Parts: sequence; structure tokens; C-alpha cells
Amino acid sequence: MRTDSRAETDERAGAFTPPKPHELAQHFPQLEILDLVGHGGMGAVYKARQRGLDRMVALKILPPEVGQDPSFAERFAREARALAKLSHPNIVGVHDSGIAGGLYYLLMEYVDGVNLREAIQTKELTPEEAFAIVPQICEALQYAHDEGVVHRDIKPENILLDKRGRVKIADFGLARLLGQAQDNFTLTGTNQVMGTPRYMAPEQMQGSHEVDHRADIYSLGVVFYEMLTGELPLGRFDAPSQKVRLDVRVDDVVLRTLQKEPSRRYQHASEIKTDVEAISEYANLAPHVRRMQGCDYRSKTELFGWPLIHVATGIDPKTGRKRIAKGIIAIGDVAVGGIAIGGAAIGVFASGGAAVGLFSFGGAAVGILVAIGGAAAGLGFSCGGFALGSVAMGGLAVGYYGYGGAAFAVHGLSAMGRDPAAVNVFEPWADAFMTGFPILTTIGVLVMVFGMQLIVAIAKRHSVEGPRSPRGRHTSQSSGGAGCAIATVALVLMLGGCLLSGVLLLSWDTSARRVAHLERDQVLDSVRADDAERLIREQSNAGAWELTDKGPVLSLYGEGAYGLRADQIPLVNQILQSIYRAYLEIEPQHMTRETDDLGHLVITISEFPEAEIAKLEESLWTQLDEILDVDQQKRIRANLDVHTGEGRKKGGNMVTNYETDINGNIHAVDAKRWAPGVLGWGRRGARIELWMLGTWFHWKAEIPIDSNTKVAPKGSAPQLPAEFARFWTNNTEDGIDEVPVDATIDNEAAEPQE
Repeated sequence: MRTDSRAETDERAGAFTPPKPHELAQHFPQLEILDLVGHGGMGAVYKARQRGLDRMVALKILPPEVGQDPSFAERFAREARALAKLSHPNIVGVHDSGIAGGLYYLLMEYVDGVNLREAIQTKELTPEEAFAIVPQICEALQYAHDEGVVHRDIKPENILLDKRGRVKIADFGLARLLGQAQDNFTLTGTNQVMGTPRYMAPEQMQGSHEVDHRADIYSLGVVFYEMLTGELPLGRFDAPSQKVRLDVRVDDVVLRTLQKEPSRRYQHASEIKTDVEAISEYANLAPHVRRMQGCDYRSKTELFGWPLIHVATGIDPKTGRKRIAKGIIAIGDVAVGGIAIGGAAIGVFASGGAAVGLFSFGGAAVGILVAIGGAAAGLGFSCGGFALGSVAMGGLAVGYYGYGGAAFAVHGLSAMGRDPAAVNVFEPWADAFMTGFPILTTIGVLVMVFGMQLIVAIAKRHSVEGPRSPRGRHTSQSSGGAGCAIATVALVLMLGGCLLSGVLLLSWDTSARRVAHLERDQVLDSVRADDAERLIREQSNAGAWELTDKGPVLSLYGEGAYGLRADQIPLVNQILQSIYRAYLEIEPQHMTRETDDLGHLVITISEFPEAEIAKLEESLWTQLDEILDVDQQKRIRANLDVHTGEGRKKGGNMVTNYETDINGNIHAVDAKRWAPGVLGWGRRGARIELWMLGTWFHWKAEIPIDSNTKVAPKGSAPQLPAEFARFWTNNTEDGIDEVPVDATIDNEAAEPQE
């Protein structure tokens, strides 16, 4: 460990004359004291060899005057233990401490090298070497500060450099130890402040009791300035870059450490390390790599204080941080503006990898009014692979109105179901939009990518650094920016053209559909009334047959769906009714009727043996095949619901019926998938509960659809549905009047149970 005796002696009053090495030998028999390395107000340092371990050490002897303070021994022991706990590669380690021959001493790690004062005096210390030294000092200071230890006397003499260029900070805490009380002996004399005046923070010079770790940060700033310029920052001083050729960002770091107010300095040494390393890494880049670090173009025309066009990419060399484009038209890695285009974009119209705005387009888009992207979310219209919005379209759509492969919406149109309200909203335009959407988005992405490349290339050519300001900063100027402005406007116009094309395509398709609907209405008006009724029933996906008091009867839709001739229809009805009656004959064998404690009629139908079901089904198809051709056989097999839940779907979608409630309101209800088939509820069974309150009938049931699903229809009305009415009719022998049947009564939505 080294120190410069002349420098310290000149700075300090009251310096003592150090003992000769041979005079100390009798007090330290365990050491071979080789040489006096240096001395000053904080004591003297000797190079010695520790005999037992055969290693080189540094012996620091404190000024003998410190022993005059009766309380010093206790403070010394306490502080020495604290210093011994500081174990860091950039801090001189303390091996031992104590009193020998009336002298307080510290036995420390020996650093074979020079101190920073000697390195500065050679005038050969380069800025690059300073950039390598400062981060190591910061690491040591941050570690000590985290341990609650403040150095209070950071200066070149206390910063040692070994032969490998590693930094070691010496004398941690000694300034505090030797000057803790106001009336203690200090390094500069009685009643003087701790530290070295030229390196002390303003609060130290004023003798403030609120000195903390930020005083070390100020002292480091002085040392940093001196390493870069060879001078001390005294009085009115120039920024470092005005004295030597430096990256102007260094000015910000140095000047921030030298702020008079502690709150305006760096608050942690680690922050200085981060900024210095960022500057150093940028300085080490090859020139052609630096040119790849981006650009910063601002148009001279401004609106509302923002440039009309701002193109910004890469790292800002003044701050070391990523540039942010802010303008009416903003383009960059991060863009904020009226029209924002970039990797991350925020604006009224935002387009980019991640976009947020009123109108957003991007990989991930969040838009208040419109959001289009791979994942899109907004309060208004959203379209994408995943779409969340009031009106949502996509592979997975979630919203109030939803259209897509899977739609979870109040009104959804998808393979999962067709809600009439959703059909009315989406049918006029959705198909055309989804057809043209991939083409338009692909064009938009290509335009955006290649347009940005062109604009950034032009901006780089016209983004130059102007003259320096009085503080040493570079001012940004833009020259010949007409090309950049033209390219930017062209990009915006092309993206707008894509959007306009989509609107025109949508308008054209909507108009075409309206014409088609008018032509269809004219055709419907011209056909006979019975044919029109048939067409309307087909459009509403009516069931293929309906249950009457005689049994199953083909509906108009069923007659057309099966492709039956007029002479075949009564024959098919007779077969269906005969099979249904055969089912009813054996149903009582598998049915129980009872009245529960509430007076409700409970009918339980158990699952029929497979043999009985197979026999009835075989008879059904044998009779039908005898009167139908092959095409008709295929159709009836695809549509006839022989068992519960079959045939109530068309094109994979649940059939929708339109019904009128007691208030005269027309609304849609799900088809009765729970209704019995031609073979009733024989395959899975059913449990039905019926009762009356006043003149109204109530019902609820549990009916299995398949091995995994059952539905629970329930409802109330002045009449029972036809499916349940026959069970109540059998109670007439108990004095209950026969109930009228209303097969179209609206039952509440069945509740699936998994």
C-alpha cells in the first residue's frame, strides 16, 4: 500500500514525524519492517513482511496525538472491527489492529503499485483508463455504503492501483475515526472539519452533521474531473469535454456528481458506474457500428410545440438511453404522437409491434375506438387472432357482439352458435371484411416496414450534430430534410390508402348484399303464399317434424329437407306415428309416476334396454327404406332425430326458433334439443317434474343428451309444451281437467350440466 508523503504533508497541519523502521521493530516482533512508504496527517505507512505467514503487509501507524483522547481507544476498536468486515476486491483489507508501544496501528493488505496521485502526475492517464478506474471505485463505494460505512476522504492518495490495474481504496472510515467529535484531534488540527478541503463536499466544508454517503460521491466527482483534465474543479470551471476531446455525455456524469445540493447529485455510486460503463461501451464501438446506432431527425416546422415530423431510432449518445420519437408524425423504435409508427407506438393513430391509441394497428394493439392486430383489445371495434372489444372479430372473439372461429359474446356468430342479433350485425359485411382483411393487412405491414426503412435511411443522412453549446453539449440540427418529410408523408398516405381501400371494399360489399336482399324479397313477393311460407320456415331453420296429439308429423321444412314427393309425405307420417305409438306402449314398463311433498308430479323414465331400442329403430328404417329412394334415405338419416338431441342441429349450429311471449315480444330461443325423438326418451331416460300455481303450469326436467351432457329445461306458461302435456293428461282420472297443449310455448333456456 502506497501514499504520497509530500502531498499529504502539504495539505495537513500538525503532521507528525514518523518513527524509523528499526525504532518500530521492538514493538512488532511478528513483523519484519522493511521501509517507510509514506506519511502525512493520517499517519505513516510502512512496508513489512509478516514472518509467520511469509506475506507482504502494510503497517499504518496513526498519529500519537490521537491517544490523548481517553475515548479514542474504544472508538478505535469499534471502527477497526467495522473496517475488518469490509471484504471487497476493491477495498484494502484490514488484517489486524491494536496498540503497540503506545501507538495505534492497523495491519493491512499490501498493494504493490502506485496511488492515483502518482498516476495523474505522470500526465499519461488517458480518458479510457479513467473510464476503467471509476467503475471499480463505484463498486467499492457502493459496497461500503451498503454496509453503513462512509469514507469521507476520497482523494487520489487513497486510491491505489496495483500492477494489474486493479483499484484498491484505502483508509475507509479513518477521517471519521480521527475527527468524530468536535473537540477531537483531527488531521488538520483541533476543531477543524474531516477530510481534504479540495476534495470535500460543500456540506463537509460547512461542518454539517448531516454528511452521508453522498459526500463520497461529490469527492469522486472531483477525482474523476482531475483524472480527465489534470485540474481540480475550482471556482467557475469548464466542462471536461471543453478541455479534452471527450464524449459529451461525460459532462453530464461529472457535473451531476459535483452538484452542491446533495439531493441533486447521484444518490448511489452504482448509478455512476452504470452511466460510465454505457459511455465507455459506446466509445469503444467501431465508427461503422456507431453509425448503426440510429438517427434523430426533427422537422423545423412545429405544431403545438411538437415537431411536425420526428424520426428517432437507436441510442442517444448524450444520454445513453433509447431515443423516443415525439411529434405530430412520430416514427421510431418508440414513437409517441398524433400518428405514431414504430416498434412501440402511442398516438391517436398508432401502428407498430405494440400499438396503443384511438386507432391502433400492430402485433399487439390496444385501441379505444379501433384495434386491429395479432392480439387486439379495445372499447370499440377489435379484429385479430384474439379480439376483445364491444364488437370483436377474430379466431377467438370476446365481446358484446362476437364473430369468428370461436365467439364468447352476448350476441355471437360462430361455429358455436348463431345469435339472430349477431347475424343482423355481421351478415351484411363480415364475410367480405374477413376475406379482404389478410390482403390489406399484409400490404399495410409491407408498406410500413419498407416505408420506415426508407424514412430512417433518409433521416440518417439528414440528421447531423451542430455546434456546441456553452455547456459543451451538441445541438441537433436538421439539414435538407425535405426528402425525409416527403417519404414520411408518403408512408402515412399509403397506410391511409390501405385503410380507405378496406372501407371502400366494405361499402361495396354491403351495397351488393343490400341489392341481393332486395332482389330476394322481390322474388318472395312474387311466389305463392304457401311457397313463401315454406321458404321462410327453411330460412328460420325450423325443425324437421313436430309433435302433435297424433304423434310426429313432418313440418314443411322437413318435407323439403328430405326431398319428399307429395304422395310420400302421408306415408312417412304414418310410419313415424306407428313407431312412436310402439314406443309409448312399452314406455310405462320403464316409467314411474309419483307426487312429492310439494304436490309436484314427478315422472321418471329409465333408460330402455338396448335390445328394445334396437328393435324399434330397425323397424323404423326398414319401413322408411321401402318407400324412399337412396338420396331421400341419406337425407332423412342426416336430419331425422330418432333419439333425443339428434337432428336439432343444422350445419353444426343449434336450431333457432322465434317465439312470442305473453307480452307479445318476439325473441329467439334455442331449439329443444331436449325434446323426445321418434323413440322418445328411451335411449337415455328422463326425469320430469310438473305442477300448477294458480292457472299456470310449471315444469322442470333433467334429460341426458349423451354420456357427457344433460340439459335442464324449465319454464312456466298457461299451457304445457306438447312433450310434457301427455303426462298431465293422464291425471284426468284424478279430477284434473285435461290441459290444452301449446307446442310453441317458450321454455327458459336449458342449462347444460357437465
